[in-house]
Amino acid sequence: MYQIARVAASHKALANWRPDDFAAAVDGDVLVQGSAPEGQTAKGLLEADKKLLHSSGPVKTYYKFARTDRVPEFGKGGGSQ
Repeated sequence: MYQIARVAASHKALANWRPDDFAAAVDGDVLVQGSAPEGQTAKGLLEADKKLLHSSGPVKTYYKFARTDRVPEFGKGGGSQ
């Protein structure tokens, strides 16, 4: 039971995303929300996201304590470009 509570707490802390944080939503090969850039398909968006997420190489360190405040948006004064 402890593990379930721990997973639920982690999920709540890490899942602070809002739908408007994303330009589009893909389900399988179908674009279900937002729009894709001209000439881009739903599958292409999914592949680009996978490539971006896996491009950081092997993880050597991690931060154990999730933050409760929102992550600043890049390009809007909240990070480097």
